[in-house]
Amino acid sequence: MIDKSHQACSEFIEAFGLVGNWGTADAFLQSFIFDKVNTNSVAHSLESAYDNAIMLREEISTEAMSFIQIAMDNLEKTRTFPRE
Repeated sequence: MIDKSHQACSEFIEAFGLVGNWGTADAFLQSFIFDKVNTNSVAHSLESAYDNAIMLREEISTEAMSFIQIAMDNLEKTRTFPRE
């Protein structure tokens, strides 16, 4: 995908067993990184980690929870960052 090869993107998706019809590399990246509904996405993983942290708040530190929140906030900022 870095080389702008759609074939490389397709091979990557197949190698990881990801299912979907994204059409373009940008659509794939949006889904794989930012889509909270996509269980394979970074956003979904962070949201799940935060939910787990809430359940374990008595066991983990406030600092650990804040790192997860910072990651979620930065991911959201990246989503809205203007693209050139």
